[in-house]
Amino acid sequence: MGCCFSSDEDKDTGFPDPDERTRLLDPNHGNAAPPSHNNRSGQQYTQESEKGDEQSAMARILHQNARDVIDVASNETTIEQHEYHDRARQYNTRLKMVLANSGKQGTYKIAIPNGITAPQSVLAAPPVSPAEIQLICNASEKFSKAMRDGVRIQHREDLVVSFGVPVP
Repeated sequence: MGCCFSSDEDKDTGFPDPDERTRLLDPNHGNAAPPSHNNRSGQQYTQESEKGDEQSAMARILHQNARDVIDVASNETTIEQHEYHDRARQYNTRLKMVLANSGKQGTYKIAIPNGITAPQSVLAAPPVSPAEIQLICNASEKFSKAMRDGVRIQHREDLVVSFGVPVP
């Protein structure tokens, strides 16, 4: 146990906690070919020894590659949604602090408007037809003309109506 930077083994399980320095493959588990103990002589022996040398060299290369490759799919580290949101909030806070200190406060903008929760559905929707665009343009022209000319309200009746109250 101990501090978060401790690299001691966990005393309960006997296995170290996985971290960035933990080997993914067991170093004791080798892929090297077993040595040949044939006692042949002559041309046959040299051809087989060359073949064995090539195989052992190939096995060394494969073992080196297997040791150097990091298999990220083998680590089952999944985060839950609330952890994801906490991290996103923390990263946004850090980003705002860095931008505030750099003097570039106004340059950070969110690319998606707040009202759009599923941008993929908006982008996958069919485009707006020219008839609908024309309808919107005509309606906006009529509204702007009405506002320019001034909106006048004529009083015809009371806006508040009393229910259940006798009229004198």
